[in-house]
Amino acid sequence: MGTVNGKPLNGTPLASGGFNSNFSPKIWKVSGSSIVTPEQEAALKMRQYYSLPERQEANEFVAVFMSLSRLAEGKKSVDSMNDDAMFAQHFPKFAEGIGLDLSQPFTINGKSFTYSQGTLQMTDTED
Repeated sequence: MGTVNGKPLNGTPLASGGFNSNFSPKIWKVSGSSIVTPEQEAALKMRQYYSLPERQEANEFVAVFMSLSRLAEGKKSVDSMNDDAMFAQHFPKFAEGIGLDLSQPFTINGKSFTYSQGTLQMTDTED
């Protein structure tokens, strides 16, 4: 999914609709226990590797990815994407990070789009 400050951003969309990334691993505590498991310790070390601004940028990229995923699934409209200030602000940098040339049309799940002057538009759908 690109990089943040030169560090790779990797992750997995979850069936529940969320997203698990290497910048924001799940850290949990077992109720009533003071024992820290090796998994909890590893998650905390991973989280501490990234600065707060890096985690924030990673979360912004994840939000862009999730918005594009919902658009491709028909759960979001192009109009709602264009009305989303966060998407408008971060989509160009996200696209650059994944190697997407916004001067060219691009396709997500068989749906074609263009992005110009801060506006996303759907074009003819491929067969």
